[in-house]
Amino acid sequence: AARLLDEIRSCLGRDRTWKTALIGAGRIGQALLGFMSLRESNYRVVAAFDVRADVIGGSIYGVPIRDIKDLRAVAEAESIEVFILSVPKESAQEAADKIAAVPSAVGVLNFAPTRLHLPAKISLKNIDITREIDILCACILHQTPLRN
Repeated sequence: AARLLDEIRSCLGRDRTWKTALIGAGRIGQALLGFMSLRESNYRVVAAFDVRADVIGGSIYGVPIRDIKDLRAVAEAESIEVFILSVPKESAQEAADKIAAVPSAVGVLNFAPTRLHLPAKISLKNIDITREIDILCACILHQTPLRN
C-alpha cells in the first residue's frame, strides 16, 4: 500500500517541490498568498511580481514583491516553473508573454477573466470564479447536488 501511495504521489508531482511565482499582488493575489501560506504543500512561492511602485520592494506573507520588469531574470535565477496569474484581464496577455519568455516556465494558473495564448510547452489552467458560481447556482436551481 505504501508503494502505491508513493507512485500516486509521484504521478501527481507531490513528491517534489515546485518553485512558484505570483504575478499580480493586488487583492486576489494577496488572498492567494495568504491561503498558500496557511497550507502545507509542495508549492513554494519564491517571488511575487507587480507593476505598482507602492508595493514593489515590500513583501506579503514573507514573499518578496518584485517589479514585473524583473520577471525573467528572477524566474531564471530561481528556476521558477509555475506561475499564478492574478492580474486584470487588460494586462493578462502581456504578463503571459513575459512568462512564455522564461525557459523554466511549465505551467500557469490563470485567475484573469480572459483566455491566454501560451506556447504548447506551457500548461494552462484557467480559473473563472464567476463561471464556478454559475455552475453551483445552476445545480441548486435544478436540484442537482454538487459534491466536489
